[in-house]
Amino acid sequence: MSSNGIRGRIRWDLAKSAVRSGSAAGNRRALEILLEHSRKLVPKDTGKLTHSGRVEMNGDQGRVVYETEYAIIQHERTDFAHPRGGQAKYLEDPANDSMVQREMVNALGEQIRQALGN
Repeated sequence: MSSNGIRGRIRWDLAKSAVRSGSAAGNRRALEILLEHSRKLVPKDTGKLTHSGRVEMNGDQGRVVYETEYAIIQHERTDFAHPRGGQAKYLEDPANDSMVQREMVNALGEQIRQALGN
């Protein structure tokens, strides 16, 4: 019995490179999604805290940072009132939200698929 099919060679070096590239782009996009969701929860006052938020990448690794002298205090102090809106745990809560996590994973997967040409 003969096998009729498509024959070819997989260029694993190219596939690995595409996955690495897609992972870096996907990690960035996933962190941008986290940043978008966290900005909705950042305590509102002057806008300085909201505008200080950004994604920092180091190769294919990254993080979301808010860089003001009071960012950590505002994040951790659950006893603070926020009369103009926002809340404590403005980064932690969306990072732990399953819907946000799903959105981030989907973005990562999409970037890898695009890098692989699918």
